[in-house]
Amino acid sequence: RGSDTIAPVVGDVAVPIGEAVLAHRQGKYSRAVELMRPVLDDMHRLGGSHAQHDVLNQLFLDAAVKAQRADDVRLILVRVADRRGAAQTARVGYADAARQFLSSSAGG
Repeated sequence: RGSDTIAPVVGDVAVPIGEAVLAHRQGKYSRAVELMRPVLDDMHRLGGSHAQHDVLNQLFLDAAVKAQRADDVRLILVRVADRRGAAQTARVGYADAARQFLSSSAGG
């Protein structure tokens, strides 16, 4: 409950991420995106490896693709490219979304 515990991380980051995972599982892809987008910059506070962070980014990407939320797809593709220093079109798990949503960004 206090600010000197892990409560802020749990309440501010872990709970929305957990709810987003559940929403994704239930096929509520837009809801998953809405829950995750505000905490994208804070997910690192959960700790974990780069691979674990990538799983959460891919969950967001998958939800955004399935919800046809082009702006959110582009957002995560740019974030991943910026953080990893590699073109998103070259990364497994991101290439299809990049082809679909970046090539059609004028229409999207």
